[in-house]
Amino acid sequence: MQLGYPAEDEEEMILTGGRERRTIPATPLPATVDLAELRRMVDAVRVEQPVRRYIVALARATREHEDLQVGASPRAVEHMGDAVRARAFLEGREYVLPDDVKALARPVLTHRLVLTTDARIRDRRAEEILDEVLEQVPVPVEFQEA
Repeated sequence: MQLGYPAEDEEEMILTGGRERRTIPATPLPATVDLAELRRMVDAVRVEQPVRRYIVALARATREHEDLQVGASPRAVEHMGDAVRARAFLEGREYVLPDDVKALARPVLTHRLVLTTDARIRDRRAEEILDEVLEQVPVPVEFQEA
């Protein structure tokens, strides 16, 4: 049995599924932090549709790149969603920016990419291929931040 990749809209739903909508508290975190509560606060950070589509487009572009045998999986998309929410939270925002995605693309996605034999022979690196993908996929420029 082979599952394949989900449809684009299904993959976008991965970024929103099961997340409670709560606001981030304006008060500083206490010295002892309840990790479950901290996770709920990070989960409350919004990833608006243009940014979700951007994340999905990046993942899909890695799957179609000629030098990649295996691109970013749906699980990588989910982890990217978690990482960008956490970054936005740490920066004191209730929403994710495309810059969060660009900043975390390498640390979240690079190790998940498998180069083709030909790409390895030509000494290509996953980082440079990911940089190409980041340059090719249009960055959303208009969306509601708050």
